Formats: sequence, C-alpha cells, structure tokens
Amino acid sequence: MSRALRALTLLAFCLPAFAAPPKTPAQPPQEMYDYPAVQGDTLTGISTRFLQNGNAWQQLLKYNKIANPDHINPGEIVHMPLEWVKRDPVTLSALTSRGDVQVVRNGTSTPLPVGATLAKGDEVRTGADGYVTLRLADGSVLKLPADSRLTVQNAEKIRDTEAVRSKMQLLKGRVEAVVTKFKGSGNRFEVTTEQAVAGVRGTEFRVATEGGSTASEVLDGRVAFDGEGAAAGKSALLAAGFGSKVLSSGDLLPPVQLLPAPVLGTLPVQERLVVRFTFTAIDGAQKYRAQVGRDAQFFDVVADTVVEAPNLRFAGLEDGPYFLRVRGIDSNGLEGRDAVYPFSVKARPEPPLVSAPVDRNKVRAAPVEFAWATIDGGAKYRMQVARDAAFSDIVFEASDIADTKITAPAGLPLGDYYWRIRTLLGNDIGPWSDVRSFHLLPPPALPEPPQLDGNRIKFSWGGEPGQTFVFQVSRDPKFGKLEFEDKLTAPVLDKPKPRPGSYYMRYRAIDADGFEGPFTAPQRFTIDPPKIGNPWPSQRFRADAVQRK
Repeated sequence: MSRALRALTLLAFCLPAFAAPPKTPAQPPQEMYDYPAVQGDTLTGISTRFLQNGNAWQQLLKYNKIANPDHINPGEIVHMPLEWVKRDPVTLSALTSRGDVQVVRNGTSTPLPVGATLAKGDEVRTGADGYVTLRLADGSVLKLPADSRLTVQNAEKIRDTEAVRSKMQLLKGRVEAVVTKFKGSGNRFEVTTEQAVAGVRGTEFRVATEGGSTASEVLDGRVAFDGEGAAAGKSALLAAGFGSKVLSSGDLLPPVQLLPAPVLGTLPVQERLVVRFTFTAIDGAQKYRAQVGRDAQFFDVVADTVVEAPNLRFAGLEDGPYFLRVRGIDSNGLEGRDAVYPFSVKARPEPPLVSAPVDRNKVRAAPVEFAWATIDGGAKYRMQVARDAAFSDIVFEASDIADTKITAPAGLPLGDYYWRIRTLLGNDIGPWSDVRSFHLLPPPALPEPPQLDGNRIKFSWGGEPGQTFVFQVSRDPKFGKLEFEDKLTAPVLDKPKPRPGSYYMRYRAIDADGFEGPFTAPQRFTIDPPKIGNPWPSQRFRADAVQRK
C-alpha cells in the first residue's frame, strides 16, 4: 500500500519512521507534539523526559529558539517533532463479543472472548453471526459487525502523556468508530483500506470496504478522507452528515449528504417469537440496515440485517428490553443517519396451538367445545370469549384451566364470537394468542322418523338452500360398519326396506361454501319382523332418538 496522505486537520500529517536528531537544525517536521511547560521545567529535563535521545536538548533548543534553556516560562509551548518522541505500545480490549469472533495472532486463529486484549499485528475476524466491540487505550470504541476483518497496524501512547496514536486496517466488511475527542496534541486515529485513509481528531464515523471500493460516513465531527493506490492525491473533508466513496476505478465521490433517519414512532411490546416492525420508506433509500442491541450504544448487538423494504423481522430474541437501530442506504451504498428506538419482547410462555373450533368457521353445535395443545412444565391456561374483537363484551372467561379443553356454557346466542387464550407457568403469564373467531349457527335438526311404504322406507329432515348431505344408517351406534351411506342434494331419501332389526341413523349437512357441519346425534329405529298371518307390508315400525355419548 502507498504511504497514507494527510489524514487529520491542519496539524495532522503522516508519521515518518524514527531517526536520530540531526546534528544541524532540521527543516520543520510535518507533525509534532506540543508540550505546555510547567513551573520548574528546563530544556534538558524535557529532553530527558520525552525524547528518545535524551541528549538532544541542543537540537530542541535551536528548533524552538528558546533564549534560556534553564528557564522556560510556565505555559510556553515546546514543539517536539513526533519522530523524536518516546512512545510505548498499548493494547485494545474486547468489550463485547458475540457469535463467531476470532483473533489471528502469529498465524494462529483462536476465539476472542470478552476482556481479551489485542496488540499491534493482531487481526480480528467476525463470522456470519459475529459482532465485537473493541475499546482503545484512549477510550475510543470500534464496532466490528459480521463478516468483517480488521488488523491493528499501530497502537501506541506518547510516553508520560495522554496522547494515543491508533491505526487500524480494514481488510473486509465494515467498522464503526466512536473516537474520543482528543485534548492536547499528539493524538491520531486512522482507519485505512487499500483504497483510502479516514483520519480524525475525535468524531463518530463508519468505514466500509467491498468490491474494491471504500466508503466513509460521518455522524459527528469531521473526517479527512484521502485516497490511496489508484486514488492517491484525491481527498475530501467530510463534515457531520456527509459521506464519500473511493470507487474501484480510483475516482473519489464528492461529499454526499447522508439519508435522514427513518421515523418509527413508539414501538409496542413484541409478543411473538418473530419480532416485526414496519415504517415509512425514506425517499432515495435503496435498502435499509437494521440492528437490535441490548444497549442504546449498540456495544452488544444481537441481530444485524439488510432489507430492501421497510419491513423488519427478527427471530430468536429472548424476552427482555432491547433497542432497534435503523438507517437507510442510498444508491451509492452510503448508509445514512440512525434512528434508535427502545422496545421489549414478552413472547413467553407461548400461547398453545389451538385445534378447535376452526378459526373463522361455522359451529353448529351447542355447547361450543374449545381444545388446544399441551404446554409442558405444569402449564395452566386462561381464555376469553367475546362478541367483539376488542374484547370489550366478554361473554365467557375462565382462568387457571389445568386441562387442554373446555366447554362454553350452553345457551350462547347465535352469531359471531371471538376468543383467545394464554399460558400461565407459575407466576409467569404469557401473551394472548392471536384472536380467533367462529360463527355460531343452530345445530342441524334431527331427522324425522322414517316412513314405511310397502317394501320401501323413506327418510326426511330439515335443510337450508344450497346444502348437500351425507346420510348414514348402521346397526352399530358408533357407526363402525355402515348398512348404507348416501350423498344427497336434497334432505330426503327413499331406500328399499332393510331386514327386521334395530338400526341407527344420522346425517351431516354441507353448506354451499364447503363447510361441513357435525353429524346429528344418532337416532334408533326398529323394523319388526312380520306377524304370522300378516303380510310383510303391515310390519310395525318404531323409531327412538339416541343421544350421543
């Protein structure tokens, strides 16, 4: 990589390699450390304290043109070329680490746990589910999301000062930097890629590299964005709210205003395992990046996704408080201002899966039976039935149900009903299920007693326009074996008279919309054998209703 261009403000330039102080006055160096003298300072003392060559006070004297090296006025600035100044290596530490996060050191890759330190030459890699937050020696924070690689090129502190100099190389992906606002001189922070250098003196910004291009977006402060390689010599000073990009062609995109933050409003409590959010699209946004974090600073990010429409879905979030951060992405791939909103998840214990009655279906049975699946762990259930979807007119409610079924009281008026259920595990009360509905209709009328007509038997029952029917006759009250079953378009049936004996009959109606009602309660009828001396047509006939067990 070519030498980085100017990356800070007026006093921020590249740091050349250390060289011993020249024997003759040097030309003014490009970057320096400015030390404000205190009472009792002397030039020899300052040289011994700060310079790698402690005997270079004479060169320092000529460089600063100090009249008396043994008497320096308090507050007077002593300029020292940074190439002469003592520096000590410092480390970075992992504040948070989630998912696949590795550190590559001396060719060996190992997991990077929270609290681990990084030094010059270490490379951090995040996998598809990885996210890591690093703290620098000066308190600055770097956030490395999934599928990213970052190398610590330099991390050092000017001895006996608070000045820290950090240089990171982004090899792949993205990095978000929240850089401490520096006090005094000597500080430096840079993020480099093959195409560009982004350097600051205290700001919040992002850098991303992909497909041979590098982008930078500034949220606070200013960033000097300078080209490298094919873009060498090209630069832009980015103010807060602007971004730029070095293209693979070597062209530098002029500063572009970042997209505004989206507006989401107050976020409701999320009561399902799949968390969903929608918001108004941003003009000019091609995509959106959304992140879920445990904290408002997004040090601990648990989900990160890019979507093409303003509809977000996250799965697998545990119950608890979270923060959602969303930003638009423009046609240049620059990511805009952030919108941050708090929300919470309360999706457990989950409501049970319901088996009856079928949602938005008709019910031709009274009383109405409700049934659902079992939730393990000693769960109980609470349910409500109402005449409206808002549950302001509740007609039936039951709490602490230990079974997985319940029957509503008889006598519910015909019409539309809405119901919902929730799970209770000890003192933990889960969310209500989705609202389900049913339409209560009168049960089907029992068939009339059959009529004998010679050697034939006739059945009839009530029906509604458009209905079809399934009619069954069996000697078994449970209808395990049928004597006959007929599918009919009218509520009448004419059949040859069966042999003498006891029989059971029932039918079900199928509405014009396909809804199949329940079978009626079985009714028993008997055909007596003929009396001696009487003709067959004069047999007696009895019919009795048999209630369903």
